[in-house]
Formats: sequence, C-alpha cells, structure tokens
Amino acid sequence: MQKARAGSKYELKLHFWKLGAFELNTDFDLNLRKPGHKSSALHHWSKAPKKAFSKSHILVPFYLRHKSRPPTPWNTIRQAKAFGSACVTLPKFSPITASEDCLFMNIIKPAASSPNSKGYPIMLWIHGGGFLAGSAADYPYNATADRIVENGVIFISINYRQGAFGFFSTSDSKAPGNYGLWDQVQALKFIKKVIKKFNGNPKNVTIFGQSSGAISASLLSLSPATNGLFHRTIVMSGSSNHRFELMNKNSNESLQLSNILNCGNLTNTKVCLKTKTTAEIQNAMASVIQYLFGGDSTPLTGFIPRVDKDLIPNISYEKLIKRAPKRDIFIGLNNQEWYVFGK
Repeated sequence: MQKARAGSKYELKLHFWKLGAFELNTDFDLNLRKPGHKSSALHHWSKAPKKAFSKSHILVPFYLRHKSRPPTPWNTIRQAKAFGSACVTLPKFSPITASEDCLFMNIIKPAASSPNSKGYPIMLWIHGGGFLAGSAADYPYNATADRIVENGVIFISINYRQGAFGFFSTSDSKAPGNYGLWDQVQALKFIKKVIKKFNGNPKNVTIFGQSSGAISASLLSLSPATNGLFHRTIVMSGSSNHRFELMNKNSNESLQLSNILNCGNLTNTKVCLKTKTTAEIQNAMASVIQYLFGGDSTPLTGFIPRVDKDLIPNISYEKLIKRAPKRDIFIGLNNQEWYVFGK
C-alpha cells in the first residue's frame, strides 16, 4: 500500500446514494465490509492528479430509474485516476462518460491530521449548469480544491441528476420532482454519517454553489429536510427566490416530454417513461427545449425544482424564510456570468 508524502492530499471518490429516477427512494446503506467477512474495509489507494492520492469505496446498493447490477467489492489495490461518470444531460452538453449511474462524490482532504480534535471543517460544492448540465468535476481542480484543502478544509464535490432525469414532475404525488435536490440531501446525510472517518467535523459543514448550484444551496437552506445537515451557505449568482413563482406551477416541460415519448395520455406516465432508453429521453429533452424556448440551449425556466410539499413545502416564500433554521449565509454574484450564454 502506498503512503502519502508530506504535504500531499487524499482524495476519496465515492459511489454512493442511489434514488429512484421518477420516484423517491431514500433508502440506502453503507457497507464497508466484504460479504462473509467481519472486518477489513474495502478500499484502494492510488495516485490521482497533482500528486494527490485516491481512496474509493464502491459498496452501496444502487437505486436508479433502472435497477443496476450490485457493485462488486474488492480488497486489493486498483487504480483510480479519473472522475466517475457525469450525470446525463442534453445531448450537446453530455460528456462521453455520462451515465444514469452517476451519483459520485469526490472528497479531498489534507494529509495531516486536523489540529482541532473535532476535525477539519467541510465545504460541499454544488455545481451549476441551469439544472441541465455540469458535474462534480466542473471546478478548477488546482485553483479551487487545492486552495481550500491547503487552508485546512475538506473539499467535497457531488454529482446530482439533471434535466428530466432530475426534475421531471407531474406536479402531484405520482412524480413530484426534485430528484436532483434529493440527491444533494442524501449526499449531506452520507457526509454526516462517514466524514469522521476522514478526520472531518460533521458539525462544521458549509455548502456552496454557483448559478443553479447556488439556487440549490439556497433551497436546501430553506428546506426542513436538511435540518442538522449543514451550518453555513455561500451562494454565487443564484438564489431560492429566482423564478420561485414557476416552482409552484405545472411543469409544461415535463408534459411536453411525456407527449414526445408517447407517455402523456397513459394512466401511469412514470411506468411508461421507465421503458424509454437514456438516449430517447435525452433527445426528447432537446426537443422540449427547442419547442418551448426557441432553441435556447440554456433556459433558466426548463426542468427546475418544484414545490413538492415535502422538500419544498407548499407555503409562501416569506413563510419559508421565517421557518428556516438560522444559518450564516454569504451572497455574491458573478459579474459577467451571462457572457458565457452570449458567446
């Protein structure tokens, strides 16, 4: 087993929570032991970018739109030099390694033990992309993660489902939506459960994001589902009241998607959608964007979070704010963010 040199960092890449794509299934468990054995956590160490070291656990049951094969555990050294697959997005944005099996987490921590007995503080990054694109690898690896880690903070980035895969909604209990947000909640629960093993302090967690990642962070700050999971929020160019009135209306995007896939007139749209391939849903998403937004590939009113009466209660925005736990929040903006859309 390789040993980290002084000044290096550890990176943990976790394949973790799996939820139903068009139904909420928050049951998950972490099993760090090989079946039939009473000890020896399954892990591996290997070199990662910038002389970091990587430790991975792939030991959690899968619960996605289509049931995945159980992961195969191991207790030998194996190389892990690349990020996990990104979540599926619009065809033009989807990376080669995109997959519906995409819920990966990257944890990068200082090599030395924390001088504080409570452990290192934690910063969880939620990527942006209009709820249609992006991944846990979408951050300047050296400039962001390294700088945070070098200052004695554990850096975490996560994937979450996007577009129709993460925010399809029938505006009722059959398919309430917000699966991408629930992915983020499950990530926070997972962090709270295991982060002590990586010398982290589960009582000192800050979430931060940009654009739709900032909207996500802001919504999580208001949700009763996140009580006790984090303590501070940083939002950059996005907030929970952006288009909030649309979150409480029927999803025209989801209705149009169902019609394109010939699932709109069926009693159980959800069952019909599960019969469609990833590519079919991707192409239908692209058609929805073309139909509703005149070809604009980055609309801010596409597949978005919805008031689902659970993660986002069906009350006024003002009441949400009053009921939310008191947390520190830092708000900023990116002055020329729209430039990227106009190029």
